[in-house]
Amino acid sequence: MRTFLALEINEEVRERLVKFQRKLSQGWASLKLVEPENIHLTLKFLGEVEEGRLGAIEEAVRRGCADSSPFI
Repeated sequence: MRTFLALEINEEVRERLVKFQRKLSQGWASLKLVEPENIHLTLKFLGEVEEGRLGAIEEAVRRGCADSSPFI
């Protein structure tokens, strides 16, 4: 499974990005854009990961972020 660590984008920012996407697509008909519900900010692409390892990765990320304050 292709796996990455990402931040979700809040709705206000998502709406602004969708408007920007529309403007871009007017000039480039062949431009492939991400669906609005899939817009995110990738922090790290992990590549192909076996499904059985996802729980351990999730737990490691939780522990690593436990002392962090929200910033978005």
